[in-house]
Amino acid sequence: KSIDKATIARLFEAASPKMKTYIALSLNCAWYQKDIATFRTEHLIDGYIVRDRNKTGVPTRFKLWKITKELLKKNANGSKKSGLVFEGRNGKALLHPNSSGKGRTDAIRSEFWRLCKSLKIEGVTYSHFRDSVATYVESVAAELTSKILGHSDKRLARFYVEQGAAAVDEKLDALIDQL
Repeated sequence: KSIDKATIARLFEAASPKMKTYIALSLNCAWYQKDIATFRTEHLIDGYIVRDRNKTGVPTRFKLWKITKELLKKNANGSKKSGLVFEGRNGKALLHPNSSGKGRTDAIRSEFWRLCKSLKIEGVTYSHFRDSVATYVESVAAELTSKILGHSDKRLARFYVEQGAAAVDEKLDALIDQL
């Protein structure tokens, strides 16, 4: 489910500085909460994020928007010890097992839920940011949808084997600029 631009603007405007950073990363890189929670400082390379996607292990490379870079610079709070770009309360990961051990605590989802509630926005979940990116990319350059989403298919595997994990894809970079 895609989020319309007006709703994204309302959410972004009312968000805390950290949540603005999470939203920017999700829209810039088509990321879920887990991608943000496992984002490490070593993934930042010359204005790009270069890393394997958590779910599929597919190498990805995202050109960062100016605003994403600025927000990261202001709001990253990870420690050298953890290597994470972001940490939750008391130095915990943004996603971690809850105290009962039967589930997990998701700091991003919780903050996003409170933001939506404060704005009286219903039916929108954090994963809809990724859906919004996918919808846009599909409409303007369908051949890049799997690449920006980090899907594991044979065409992507061949691209990265032939070009290398940090391969430059100028068409993808231009598309990210359009987002």
